[in-house]
Amino acid sequence: MKRFAVVSLLAVTVLAALPIPSGHGAGKPAIVKLTKPDVTLEITFEDGRKLVVTPKGAPLNAGTYWVKSVSLFKKDKDGRTWELRGVGNLGNMEVVIVDEGQEKILDMGPPIGFYAGAGQDKNKLDTLGIRLNVVGRYGEGYLPEAFLDARRQEPPAFRIVSADGKTVFADRFPGTSTNSASYAWKMPRGLAGKFKLEIKPEIGPFEWATNAGEFEIEQVP
Repeated sequence: MKRFAVVSLLAVTVLAALPIPSGHGAGKPAIVKLTKPDVTLEITFEDGRKLVVTPKGAPLNAGTYWVKSVSLFKKDKDGRTWELRGVGNLGNMEVVIVDEGQEKILDMGPPIGFYAGAGQDKNKLDTLGIRLNVVGRYGEGYLPEAFLDARRQEPPAFRIVSADGKTVFADRFPGTSTNSASYAWKMPRGLAGKFKLEIKPEIGPFEWATNAGEFEIEQVP
């Protein structure tokens, strides 16, 4: 599915972070590149230094770098800057290791995974639990809400659709400080059957994918 700060960051001069001592020499720097066009990655290392990476590449001295956080940036057709802000688990981006003169390729960027599911609470049959996790291509987590010109946007919307295509419930996930969100819907009495969960993230030009699909509800007492 492909539906779906003022960022002076994109004009910042790329800084080569000082490596954590790792036995590498201080010769020719590596070049770190992204594969995705029109995407900028900001890496913040544990020592507070930043590296801004584009498809053109950024120099980085040989060494081992522990990563504190990541963020992705992309401009829309109107020239506005959207940010997906990394949070929580860094996945395979927890540490970056580069050798002298190496061309380090990072396949980070869209599509971003908005993994969602819905299930009836077996202890409370009138309650439907709806869950969401936002994960990047390296297993790194992102806030479900994007930032547009540094302003935080609304959380993803969702709706529950019946087998005949009617919307039986719709709302937004609550705001969160992690890459996960959840929602508890108290369902109306008598509701039963097969339904489909649909989600709509508000992340501007970033492509996304989801595994949200069909689920079944026992008759609500």
